[in-house]
Amino acid sequence: MLMPGIARAEVACMRRFSALALAALCLSAALTVVVAAPAGAERAWTVPRAVSMYRFPVAVGQIFYEQRTDRGQDFATRPGDPVLAIGRAVITTNRGYFPGRTVVLQLLDGPFAGRFVFYGHARRALVRPGQIVRAGQPVSIAGGVGAPGDPGHMEVGFALTKDGVIPQTQRCDHYTHSGGEMHVLLHQLNPELVGTRAIHSPLRCPPKKKSRR
Repeated sequence: MLMPGIARAEVACMRRFSALALAALCLSAALTVVVAAPAGAERAWTVPRAVSMYRFPVAVGQIFYEQRTDRGQDFATRPGDPVLAIGRAVITTNRGYFPGRTVVLQLLDGPFAGRFVFYGHARRALVRPGQIVRAGQPVSIAGGVGAPGDPGHMEVGFALTKDGVIPQTQRCDHYTHSGGEMHVLLHQLNPELVGTRAIHSPLRCPPKKKSRR
């Protein structure tokens, strides 16, 4: 049998624990929203509320294969399929930089507001400079221009300028911090299709050759 003082202490402790647990549940609910999984998926996933205003760049049910992360996030989809704006934005250009068409938009909402996002290697642009697009609106057609042997190749990432200039790097796999940022965002938007860890290629850089005199 417990002493009254101990019992009172246990009750107080349980009340504090319950309050903390309730606060944790409320915080979790505030930070995430449940989004329906693509057709055929057995379970749903959660998208952090902080980025819930953004959209995955391909439509639900559309073919998507994650490829390497370098200056942006490479992926493959069916040639001719639309590629979507990841957020509400203004179009700054629909040509340039990458082989094929490069659509660049400047995000207007969320934690990445003000950042430029490029869509490289597109077959055709569906938007024009100065146009305001909504999240999830088609902005280009996948074509894989500049990626021999992969007709559905596309790349989306953060650009440095409104013309789509991308960050440069000395790494042999061309990985940049901004490429990693885009990978994390796409993983948050659809962890079923984009893995937790970025894919790098080549996995090991070739040894540097010493110059000969």
